[in-house]
Amino acid sequence: MSATAIIVGLVVASLFDPGSGLALDDTAKVEVPENPGLVSVLLSIVPTNIFGAFAEPNLLGIIFTAIVFGIALSETTMKVMAGVLQYVPLGVFAIVAKTAGEQGMETILALGDMVLVLYLALVLHLLVYCVLMRLYGVPLRSFFREAARPC
Repeated sequence: MSATAIIVGLVVASLFDPGSGLALDDTAKVEVPENPGLVSVLLSIVPTNIFGAFAEPNLLGIIFTAIVFGIALSETTMKVMAGVLQYVPLGVFAIVAKTAGEQGMETILALGDMVLVLYLALVLHLLVYCVLMRLYGVPLRSFFREAARPC
């Protein structure tokens, strides 16, 4: 947000040239700093030394560094998770095989019954939901078409 405010301020000041034509007293001394330019300001956001940005209070350098590290960390995390999730089905199969080997197929069949009860409850819940939508005049086809797409 600070970088955006600086950019907006520089652009507006460059377009409208505030203070031009202002008459000062002859005894007044004013030193006008040289305008560094938009490119120079944008390049100064990128710190030359990451630790230097933290040592001297360079807020824009710290924000830039945090954004870059955040993006890199996010991409790295996604790649690691994709690698781990690739082997999850093998792990689940191994757990099920171990359980069936130790406790027999009765345990697996009991779990299968529990899954069937879950699906039955979900279907029943969906039917109740559809009935309520019909009672309140919500068109089911358009509801499910819109609900299928995430926002």
